[in-house]
Amino acid sequence: MGIATAILGSAVIGGAVASRGASKGARAQVEGARLGAETEERMLERQLAETKPFRDLSLQQLNRLAQLYGPEGEYVRTPTMQDLMIDPAFSFRLSEGEKALARMQSSRGRFLSGGAIRAGTEFSQRLASEEAANALAR
Repeated sequence: MGIATAILGSAVIGGAVASRGASKGARAQVEGARLGAETEERMLERQLAETKPFRDLSLQQLNRLAQLYGPEGEYVRTPTMQDLMIDPAFSFRLSEGEKALARMQSSRGRFLSGGAIRAGTEFSQRLASEEAANALAR
């Protein structure tokens, strides 16, 4: 009976020691997980703080684009004739085209003829139509 008691006692003591070791291991795992979560949270807070100026700027620019392209925005309104007249491309094409027509009609001796006036009118109308289409496309 002494040997059986010794074996039983050693099994009970071994089980208690193993249980205590497992408990310590579990506590160490919980503590490690907690420290890892705290570290991740600090890293996220730092990232957010460092990128805040860029996020704020992006939000401002997005709001500005929403204003420009919104229903009453400057970029979606139909250009007026005044807008076309101050457009450098339109002004250049108009002046150069008129000069070319005047030179051509002058060289033929028909500067003030009906055909010259009609050609000038047709040129101006065609140019205005093209530039209006270009302005709408922009």
